[in-house]
Amino acid sequence: MVFRFHVVSIIWGLIILVLGLIPSSWFPENNLGEFSMDKVIHFTLYFIFTLVTIIGVKKEYIHGGFRYHPIVFSLVLVITFSCLTEILQNWVVDRNFEWMDILANMSGILAGLTGFRVLYGKRLFYL
Repeated sequence: MVFRFHVVSIIWGLIILVLGLIPSSWFPENNLGEFSMDKVIHFTLYFIFTLVTIIGVKKEYIHGGFRYHPIVFSLVLVITFSCLTEILQNWVVDRNFEWMDILANMSGILAGLTGFRVLYGKRLFYL
């Protein structure tokens, strides 16, 4: 069953979705001035999401269940999820779409891709 490779990324995606769609008043205030902990959280969530998604799709690819380039597919999936989650925030109380959140998400995605390459090496990266 190839689904087993995606359990972690599905759970992590649901965590991101829930955290992204609950009102911001439920979170503690950010009193760090210029430094925004919100962006660090966006970066970290998408760094981990990218890593677990690439690893899951890569394992499915290695075991023959996925026929397309797994890293490109993973990146398209995570970037699309990031943008759609941010757009959905327009309909949540105390939330809105922010380009800086998208930038923090994209930075986390790029770091996740880089982290995958560092962890698994160049050979596995280009499969």
